[in-house]
Amino acid sequence: MDWGGTEPGARGNRGVSSREQIRGAPRIAARVGAHDCPLRAEQNQPTALYCAAMSTCLVTGGAGFLGSHLCDELLARGHRVICVDNLETGSLANIEHIRDPERFRHLTIDIIEPYQIDEPVDFVYHLASPASPIDYLRLPLHTLKVGSYGTHHTLGLAKKHRARFLIASTSEVY
Repeated sequence: MDWGGTEPGARGNRGVSSREQIRGAPRIAARVGAHDCPLRAEQNQPTALYCAAMSTCLVTGGAGFLGSHLCDELLARGHRVICVDNLETGSLANIEHIRDPERFRHLTIDIIEPYQIDEPVDFVYHLASPASPIDYLRLPLHTLKVGSYGTHHTLGLAKKHRARFLIASTSEVY
């Protein structure tokens, strides 16, 4: 596949070693979604470097162990974060240290029911699921519903906002 030639001054990949192609990856990434970022055109820099700091990220299961760490990392990288968690297995203690109401918001929502976010969302990280054998035994149907209905509702939300979507699943989907 030749990624080059689609922008003025872009170099094609024909005759380029795989190592040089990897080094060229930021230029390729800059083309994806470049129209979404006015700063990219002004700065002539890759989209990920400048637009990522302006992104709003939705994290389902954001009050859980992994989700809360992801929220911390996204905030550290300059993103706004909307944490969605029903607190069935997550805990407010995992996110209580985040004291930035302009960049962080927690919503107590059970995603097995349809839900809406009424502000722009750029990225969706779907981590919601009871994630231990103890929780599976205590909440067997809820675990299955989060994996099916919750994923369906969250995908619909990502589609509505034209957001990128990442799902991190538990072994219970099998």
